[in-house]
Amino acid sequence: MNNMKENLCEDEWSEIQQRFDKEGLDFKNLSPEERILHVWRWLVDAESNLRSSRKMLDKLRELQSEEMEEMESYMCHIRELAEERAEHLESETESLRSRLETSQHHAATLVNLLRQSGVRGASEDSISEQVILMMYHGMTVLVVD
Repeated sequence: MNNMKENLCEDEWSEIQQRFDKEGLDFKNLSPEERILHVWRWLVDAESNLRSSRKMLDKLRELQSEEMEEMESYMCHIRELAEERAEHLESETESLRSRLETSQHHAATLVNLLRQSGVRGASEDSISEQVILMMYHGMTVLVVD
């Protein structure tokens, strides 16, 4: 157990010496007070960096929250537009269905009128052809009368 502690301490002292070397300081030529002063400065810098990082993280979280609210608002707006569009299309579909039913009713009425007046093949013709036939037939009836 004691051997492990010694190894850990040796590793830590080795890391401290490497840090001094990395900072361009000669560990062996510094007094213990100077070493402590440098370690203290590193600790203060690390604490300052940690505070700055926490502030940045808080700002990022706040920004993310604002962006999420904006995204939710945008999604609600898009949903409303989609619902309005769907309602409009449903209304337009109903209108077109009604017009189609009216046109089909008129076409059926024309076919019946043409059949009653003796015109054959009217059911296969388009509505415009049926109207022309009916007008022609009506004129013929008027001319004959």
